[in-house]
Amino acid sequence: MKKIFIGILIFLVVIAILHIGLFAFINIKGKDITANKIEDYFGLRPGIGSLSLSFPFILEITDFDLGDLSFAKATISLGSFNPFKSSLRLNRVYFDKLNFKLVKEKEDFLIEPVYSAKAMSQPKVSKKKSSQESPSKGKTSKETKKEKKFLIKVKDFYFKNSTIRYMDKSSKPNIDLIFPDLNLTINNFSYPNFSKFNIKFISSVETKDKTLEELIKAEGWVDFINRNMDVTLEIDSFQYGAFSQYYPSIWQPQNLGLETATLSLNSKITAEENDLVIDNFLSLEEVNFIKLKEENKKELSRQRLIKTILGLLKKDNGKSQIHLKLKTKMDAPEINFSLLGKGLQESVPLGPKFITEQIFYKAGDIVKEGVGKAKNMPKETIEATVDAIEETIGKIKDIFTGSESNW
Repeated sequence: MKKIFIGILIFLVVIAILHIGLFAFINIKGKDITANKIEDYFGLRPGIGSLSLSFPFILEITDFDLGDLSFAKATISLGSFNPFKSSLRLNRVYFDKLNFKLVKEKEDFLIEPVYSAKAMSQPKVSKKKSSQESPSKGKTSKETKKEKKFLIKVKDFYFKNSTIRYMDKSSKPNIDLIFPDLNLTINNFSYPNFSKFNIKFISSVETKDKTLEELIKAEGWVDFINRNMDVTLEIDSFQYGAFSQYYPSIWQPQNLGLETATLSLNSKITAEENDLVIDNFLSLEEVNFIKLKEENKKELSRQRLIKTILGLLKKDNGKSQIHLKLKTKMDAPEINFSLLGKGLQESVPLGPKFITEQIFYKAGDIVKEGVGKAKNMPKETIEATVDAIEETIGKIKDIFTGSESNW
């Protein structure tokens, strides 16, 4: 019995020494080893303030800087490592003040040097290995195919007080947006094989003139592999003029006769087998029009048209609202003013029924007698009203399609 006790004690002491040795080794050499590995893979050496490992297997990295990616602090709670399956499970990953720049060029998304569609398929090689033989040299194609990617799974992923800068160089004009004060939670995340994961997101949006606090909120799940998703998106108190530099001429606030306009958006974003549907309810919360003089006939005409449209879209709650549905692809989402115009045309009933309703219920020149009873009107009056409304509808379509021919 005494020998068994001594054996167990020796085993525990050996385990303790190994753990202490491992912790000491990582705390002393871990920073350099990590920097070397990252340099070997991406071809660029990162800046690392400190790297430490504490009990029970909690890794902390501070002041990390690599190209378009940096963060003040990262805390990683290790779960398990399976060398046979080339997989690593992490219980919790926390980033404080994560900053990265996401750039879209044509069909590629880039976070240099960390991610790009082309770069990730062929990792960069450091100068140390450039003169050596390629690791795959001498291997058969079957052996190469059998090589497994290293899989990382994270139970809980957190971004706090972070910032994303999004630049779309494929659009005209180029888009440059900053999302500060970003807080993001992702559950059951895996990389590089993106499995189904849950997401919760809140962020402000910064323009060149102001910051719109906590503008965007989103929550739901995403399944990249099967091209499925179900996410709700809310945009609260969006100031229409904040991004006017990206609007075409016809959508500019001053060309619509708007001084200020505040909108709210509730969206249901769903995808099934890559068919992405963005179902939107857009509400005008507040609007103020530019005060124009009578001699500005063209501007007054535009402004009156916008007032007419808003009046036609007004609901029982007193707000002008529109139901807008957009259809695109999940793996290559594309939302532009042409698509918005098409969605608006489908959402606003501009057919014969709409014209008839406007004649009897919307036309301000029709005199009503009693409740809901219209007087008999001459044929010429009805025809003139129809012509006026059809002309208005034509102009509305021009707004939706971006045509300025009749403006």
